Amino acid sequence: TIPQPAAFIGLAFSPDGKTLYASGGNQDVVYRYDWASGRASLKDSIIIAPKQPRANGTRYPAGIALSADGRTMYVAENLADSVAVVDLASGKVVQTFATERYPYDVVADKSGRVYASAWGGNTISTFHTEDGRLQDDGRIPIARHPSAMTLSADGSRLFVASGSTDHVAVFDTKRRRIVARLLDPPPDGPSEGA
Repeated sequence: TIPQPAAFIGLAFSPDGKTLYASGGNQDVVYRYDWASGRASLKDSIIIAPKQPRANGTRYPAGIALSADGRTMYVAENLADSVAVVDLASGKVVQTFATERYPYDVVADKSGRVYASAWGGNTISTFHTEDGRLQDDGRIPIARHPSAMTLSADGSRLFVASGSTDHVAVFDTKRRRIVARLLDPPPDGPSEGA
């Protein structure tokens, strides 16, 4: 257990497993920890947006993903309806892209494709990397309240949990379309939202 001034859902390891990044939520930062022998020690924090000491955050970092080479971090800015691209060497936000309302999670594949869910909408935002910079590929309709996501090992399938419909959409990343829906309704619970 590590005390941290604020936290939200974002947590990601660097590709080499030596650094752990954790969302700082209302503090508008991402905390960077050195990771060794199963323990984390605070190294520093990456400022996503400047903030006055007693003021509320304006970005609220949520999901975090790292590029395959470990040089770039992608951060869902939950309150700003955007994704921030951070150069980890400088610790600076170098690009920002609009998403639908309340982006929640971000995942990145080995080829440089990035996906961001938006739990206040019904789409995922898609991006690709070209000449070292992220490029917007548009939005794909998924279902209401897309939230947590994960990629298959080969990056061919993106699994997107729909927070209010009790299913997981299976998205074919090559053909850019949904190919299946994994249903998970509660047997005796509410009709949706579990």
